[in-house]
Amino acid sequence: MCQHMRRLLTGETGPTDTEFNFVPRQVVNLVEGGWVVAEGWEGDHVYWVHVWAVEDGIITRFREYFNTMVTVQAVGHGQEVGCGFRGRWERHAVWQSKNRRHVSRSMPGLVLAI
Repeated sequence: MCQHMRRLLTGETGPTDTEFNFVPRQVVNLVEGGWVVAEGWEGDHVYWVHVWAVEDGIITRFREYFNTMVTVQAVGHGQEVGCGFRGRWERHAVWQSKNRRHVSRSMPGLVLAI
């Protein structure tokens, strides 16, 4: 099931060739660097998160995760985040997968630094 959206975006498969439809339950525009996050699920067994960067109206980076809880963190530069007084990079979560009550099993977690 991995990389369905990549194949759709690159034209390797058509919209009717996919095993299921991506129906987003939530789409969020993150202010950090033009990132967008979409999440959705199909039944009790498929949970997905798509994260992409948009520059000048063009998708320049794309990540696709299945059955993985994702936390997106802004890391590095800017006024809100940066190098702390001890030389450590400060970071903060800008988006997190929602806790789905319908998911009856545990899923791995992943932190995506943007």
